[in-house]
Amino acid sequence: MAHQEQEVPTLSFRKEEPTPASVWYSLARGSITDEFLDWPADMFALTEIILGRTEVYRFVLSPPRGVDWPPSRISSWSDAVEEAGRRWNLWVQNRKAAFPDLLAEEWQAFRERAEIPLEDLAEGRDWRMCEALLTLHAIADEACAGLGAVLDAAGRKGCINHARGRELLARTGSLARIHTQFLRVLPKVHTTPAGTSLRSFSRYACVQVGPVEARWHRVPVRRIGTDPRSRHSNLLLLPWPLRVRESDFRPLGSVHKPGKEPFGFFEFAPSAKLDLDLVSRLIVAAREEVDSVDVVMLPENAVDESEIDELEAMLDHHGVVALWAGVRRRATGQLPGNCVHMSCGARLEKGAGPP
Repeated sequence: MAHQEQEVPTLSFRKEEPTPASVWYSLARGSITDEFLDWPADMFALTEIILGRTEVYRFVLSPPRGVDWPPSRISSWSDAVEEAGRRWNLWVQNRKAAFPDLLAEEWQAFRERAEIPLEDLAEGRDWRMCEALLTLHAIADEACAGLGAVLDAAGRKGCINHARGRELLARTGSLARIHTQFLRVLPKVHTTPAGTSLRSFSRYACVQVGPVEARWHRVPVRRIGTDPRSRHSNLLLLPWPLRVRESDFRPLGSVHKPGKEPFGFFEFAPSAKLDLDLVSRLIVAAREEVDSVDVVMLPENAVDESEIDELEAMLDHHGVVALWAGVRRRATGQLPGNCVHMSCGARLEKGAGPP
């Protein structure tokens, strides 16, 4: 009997290593092209994502052996980055303006290395790519200054770009042109003075990845006219309740894990309602000390959700522009909850006074 041997093909299951280009495509379904030069917020999103995946930002504080940060080839790196961001902003607004050389050099280096393994970046083996990534991120952040957030620096130019940024933010909830189902670029109004996380490496923009929807509303709390004091707002902080009793806390259900690490749930339900008359008198007293009360703030769990409407009506009567309050929700078949309530008056006019 004759036997016929058949060759069985072998399949390769080698998994390709991720690269900056593949990471960006998997997240945003897009390629890395020169279109990123058309809008700084897009560049910021790209570099922020790659920095987050590789943690290259840690080399700013502890570079690999044999190299320095900032790069010695770039004289006065911080000043050069700030100038490149300013010139890029002008170029985006007017293509006849000069394109910044530093941005062109670092972008070329980044594009040439977009297919290197992320591991080479994470370990600092391709230091030129690390330099390009960090420098592009910083330039893009500087170019995002003033997009969606008002700055005090009167010398900054690029008002057309600022208007485009505000329009994008109001319409889509992001400063970037990338679809918000993938990520959002949002204005940054505060940078923590401590810590070395990626959030600490930008001044004007940040990236949010995930399904959380962001809606950005401008609240022009300004005085009519050119009074320089219109830049400030007066906040009235109201501690409530004035007294917290043991009876205000009520246990819900039984204690879990009674033998080890016991815990349980409780409800904070003070018997005293918010004293609206007292709040009204405090606002009147505060207005005798300052020109206006613009924002009223109450702490966590201070207000029951059923009291919000009356509180807002009273604040509107006094010409208060905004309310920030911690709100508690009663337990109705489920566990109680708490949230932050933020609302703005219809007039949005600082110092208007009672109607």
